[in-house]
Amino acid sequence: MHFHRKKMVNQEKLKRVNYYIASIVIITMIPAGYMTWQIIKQSVIENNVESFLRNEIKDKGTYILSHTFDKENKTLAVVTIGNSISNSNVKKAQEALSDYQLADYRLRIIQGANTALTRKYVLAVVKTSKTLPANDKQQLYKWLKVRIKTDHLQLVVLPQ
Repeated sequence: MHFHRKKMVNQEKLKRVNYYIASIVIITMIPAGYMTWQIIKQSVIENNVESFLRNEIKDKGTYILSHTFDKENKTLAVVTIGNSISNSNVKKAQEALSDYQLADYRLRIIQGANTALTRKYVLAVVKTSKTLPANDKQQLYKWLKVRIKTDHLQLVVLPQ
């Protein structure tokens, strides 16, 4: 783009125009920079939570249904089914939060499918000897959602 700069004879007016342009640029960059910083912080927390769950909570025979983290209350809630996670492993996991820059978070593990906290979830577990194609899994999910009439449905496909 070849814009021709307008020639101004009055240097005072030129300084004022340049000041306005610089002010507008800075004013628009401050909120954008703040938003970018917030997005990066959120992404780092999400990555740390995913790494924590992958490395610390995954036990053989334990499946994580869902997890939520509350930045205001500093809690990480994990809903699991399958083999129970022992109290000592829960304690170790709580201590390991600091390794993932989550030291100020409190870990809350909800285990089993018949507790008061997990009754709002509907779980469908499908065991199959073949891998279930994504399209079939999506169709099964939609069919179950219509039949069960719930907002909280989790479909887990396990190898036999």
